[in-house]
This record gives sequence, C-alpha cells and structure tokens, in this order.
Amino acid sequence: MVNCDARAWRVTFSAVQNLTQTLVVIDSSRLQGIHLGQISDYVAMVGWVDVDVDANLEDAPSILRLFTAPPSNPPEGPTEWDRAFLSALYRTDQRSALQRGQIARTMVDEIAR
Repeated sequence: MVNCDARAWRVTFSAVQNLTQTLVVIDSSRLQGIHLGQISDYVAMVGWVDVDVDANLEDAPSILRLFTAPPSNPPEGPTEWDRAFLSALYRTDQRSALQRGQIARTMVDEIAR
C-alpha cells in the first residue's frame, strides 16, 4: 500500500484516523438526577470527538464532566468551553502534530472574547 499523501515534514502526520461510527454505552445506574437533555448532549459530544471519557478534566466546565462532576452540580448542557473546544477542533488540521496546542490557544482566545 502506498500513501500518496505522505509529506516530508516533521510536524504533520501522514495518516489520520477518522471516526465513521460511534457506540456509546451508558450505565443506567449512574443516571440518577440526570435528565434526557444532558444525556443527549453528552452523547453528542463524545460522538463528535474521539475523547478519552476517563481523562481528568479537573474543573473544566464541560458536559464531558456529566458523570464526574459533583452530583449536586452536573452541567445542564454544552458549555462555552464545549463550544470553544468543538470550534477549535474543527478549525485545526488533524494532520498537525501541533494540533493540541493550537486547540488550546484557540479555545483561550474564544473564551476570552
């Protein structure tokens, strides 16, 4: 197999993995106090992004913390942080090895506005 898109550049990947389908499994025993809208927003977010749902987001105000936030204060839906993340993710080149840094800078710029 020949990769016709390969480049002689050190900060890009010559192949990028794309998601075409997502399967989300939710443990119903963890749904206490969570409404359908929150679940839908969470599923949409993890479906759009290849995200490690076990990653430590610390105190990031994100729907991705729906199952890790204190039970008395779960996010109601997608937050400004989530919108900035998705916007930055889809505006960066997936082939770039610098993508994470670019996403972080773009998010800071968007949230600071």
